[in-house]
Amino acid sequence: MPARQAGFTLLEILVALAIMMLAAGALTRTLVTGTLLSGRAAKETAAFEVARNALAVAQGSGATPITVDTTLGNGMQRSVTVRARPDLIKPAFAGPVPYEIDVVVRWREGARARDISLSTLRFDPKS
Repeated sequence: MPARQAGFTLLEILVALAIMMLAAGALTRTLVTGTLLSGRAAKETAAFEVARNALAVAQGSGATPITVDTTLGNGMQRSVTVRARPDLIKPAFAGPVPYEIDVVVRWREGARARDISLSTLRFDPKS
């Protein structure tokens, strides 16, 4: 009776190869998803910083009613609106009039439109 030779059969090699391919596919999908989410988070962070900076500039420029739309170089569009809000105070109130500042930053992610909106209320110290 001949002695059995050491080694793997073709079937064992094919099964091992199939398992390795499934693991590689799962790892690739995880890496691609992570890369896409990282890019999305970076874009959202950039949009938030644009909105925050625009809000800070608008707060420092007073309560003059204005709407400014700007297209930025990174594919984003920024809209800043400042408007008086006398509807928020009682008619007999003789103090400063509140004004609202809205900042909206819009961009596209493929076919999907995305935006971030920041808003605040301030009192006009001059009124």
